[in-house]
Amino acid sequence: MQVSKGAKLPGVSVLPFVLIFTVAAPAFAEENRQGSATAEEGSPAPDPNKASIELEDIVVTARRQTESLQSVPVSVTAISGEALAAEGVRNVIDLQFHTPGLTTVGAGGSRTQTNFAMRGQTQTYGGAFAGVASYFADIPIISQATASFLDLQNVQVLKGPQGTLFGRNTTGGAVLFAPQRPTLELGGYVMAKLGNYQLRQAEAALNLPVVSDVLAVRLNAQRIKRDGYTLNLTDGTYRDNVNSQAYRGSVLFTPSDGFSNYLVAEYSRVNDSGGSFMMNAVRPNSLVAQIYPDTLQYVETQNARGPRVIESDVGTFNKSKQLVIVNETSYEVSPDFSLKNIFGYQRFDQNFVTDQDGSSFNILWFPQSVHIKLVTDELQLSGKALNGNLSFIGGLYYEQLSPTGITAIRAQIFGNPNGIASNQRSDGSKAVYGQATYDLRDILPDLKFTAGARYTWDTRKLDLLDGTPDLIAKFKALTYNFSLDYRINPGVLVYVATRRGYKSGGFNAHAPTPELTAFQPEYITDYEAGLKADWHLQGMAGRTNISIYTGNYSDIQKNEAIPVNGQLLTATLNAASGTIRGADFETSIRPASWLNLSAFYSYTDAFYKSFPSPEGDATASEFANTPKTKLGATAEITAPLPDDHGSLSFRASYYHQSHQYFWDLNFNNPESRAPGYNLVNLRAEWSNIGGKPLSVAIFGTNIFNTKYMQQGNPLAVALGFNSVAYGDPRMYGAELRFDF
Repeated sequence: MQVSKGAKLPGVSVLPFVLIFTVAAPAFAEENRQGSATAEEGSPAPDPNKASIELEDIVVTARRQTESLQSVPVSVTAISGEALAAEGVRNVIDLQFHTPGLTTVGAGGSRTQTNFAMRGQTQTYGGAFAGVASYFADIPIISQATASFLDLQNVQVLKGPQGTLFGRNTTGGAVLFAPQRPTLELGGYVMAKLGNYQLRQAEAALNLPVVSDVLAVRLNAQRIKRDGYTLNLTDGTYRDNVNSQAYRGSVLFTPSDGFSNYLVAEYSRVNDSGGSFMMNAVRPNSLVAQIYPDTLQYVETQNARGPRVIESDVGTFNKSKQLVIVNETSYEVSPDFSLKNIFGYQRFDQNFVTDQDGSSFNILWFPQSVHIKLVTDELQLSGKALNGNLSFIGGLYYEQLSPTGITAIRAQIFGNPNGIASNQRSDGSKAVYGQATYDLRDILPDLKFTAGARYTWDTRKLDLLDGTPDLIAKFKALTYNFSLDYRINPGVLVYVATRRGYKSGGFNAHAPTPELTAFQPEYITDYEAGLKADWHLQGMAGRTNISIYTGNYSDIQKNEAIPVNGQLLTATLNAASGTIRGADFETSIRPASWLNLSAFYSYTDAFYKSFPSPEGDATASEFANTPKTKLGATAEITAPLPDDHGSLSFRASYYHQSHQYFWDLNFNNPESRAPGYNLVNLRAEWSNIGGKPLSVAIFGTNIFNTKYMQQGNPLAVALGFNSVAYGDPRMYGAELRFDF
């Protein structure tokens, strides 16, 4: 019997802390209720300053309808647009520093081309789909780079399999980016930001009520430029710069009480130098060391220089453009029945060159070209029945991903073209789904049962452009969701849930052998229990959310090196099975009106039950991109100024994560291990200056200039070297914002 080593590590130490909150939170809520009753009976009223302290009610759409975060029997982290700005969250990479259980993994050294990892689920190298999907305005998006952090209402991180209500089946979760919608009031803002590395950022929003109570328009624009921070000694240029722009227009049309149409279009462009890898390890007697013996000394020199100075022999760049259009039409047929259609169109084009070894040796680099479009459409029916005891939502989903040109990767290995992978790919998906919640008040007041199911048909098509017939594969699966939630009192909700998740199979382009041409779907069945509590204690307001989970993960898609005719070639295989379990903890406390404290902790214990590989038994490997522990804490102090001069606020946040591996087969690849690290961010702001909607702030991120690995190229086994890309260094600057 396999015993998880993680059971002996930090996850146990936090268990008493979690249990204290689990038991105490309902008591706090009960104390608050009793205190209110006592006050009504004539006892002295509490301090009015403390009595007025409340936490903001957060609204989410985790179940495709508007609900309070504290009413949803799902583990969700929601961050408002205001909090994103205050925390300095600039992109999807920064999002991981404020979300328990979420890790952002770079791709190809790029700072804009990224994938999410959550609860042991991520995107395997090769042709596999993502384990965590991203959505913008309720449609799945092609690339994480689509999600510009421009005028967002909030970001919601849903944890666990999402195989019932959301368009794309995923095994790990979903990240929802909700843009601000037009309102029927005139308003907006302008913001300018300057910082080190010549940071220049301008952003604006304008909300126009064109026709009173009928038509409103919201316009947005964002421009960001920043110099790079990694010096390339070969040509004297700096890499890791930022050069992006984004424009969004949205229209809300409400000609009658029961009808609305929401249209949003966003166009974004990126034109930068791309990211930067640095070679940090070479194995003696490896292929690289045999061809280039000087690499052993080179690595010592490079490591001594550190990650901000490299010697790359390849000119890298990254150019992309993206168009996203969403149209949502809603019609209320009756007070108990509504129809909604969500149409999405996307076009994504990208060209980039990346140097995978990041050295002065001609080892591995490739240019890549991507040209694809995605069309989706979803028809939803929702409503209530049985005197309001039953609420339901169901619908049909359609998706078609197709090329608009040739998608090509032409790898250059030791100066020779290798594995030309030019192909056209077309993927389609259709699904029918339904979910209903029934109020079991006749059995027990405030007890609800939810059941949902989805049947999905996926079609994958691959055209290799080499005269051979197209490759076509079809997959189908039934996924489900069952949960039971009970509101102990107005402030405390407990729930249990089980879900079945599925991720489609696909193709290995130019597979080394015919039997490896296609790989099959993977599945996960998870079980989750949670508590959501809003409480008061001695005038303090608090919120504590806890979830614990375990999941059985089978037919796991992994990318492996396959020996064929004396060469190591890579392919995605259904190579493993495993178990993923852990806990997420979040709390916010307002001891006083001027002080706000928050913290989160996540523990992920993921281990393989079976993982055979050409390199040996890989069961001892840790799940890639899955740190066991993540911890974050934030404190904010707000001090009003006299004579209507506004207020000052000071905010400090701390983040820690334990080590992780960048490669699945890491039992024999210690070079792919990224050490744990700590980050500290600071922000000071003067808001409502002179009673006007004007604010100025100074900020600093990674103020101790921690050097931490953000992504890796673990090729020590295949070629003999390892390279890594590091996260951003210390950044600081000032921000000026005017709201109107």
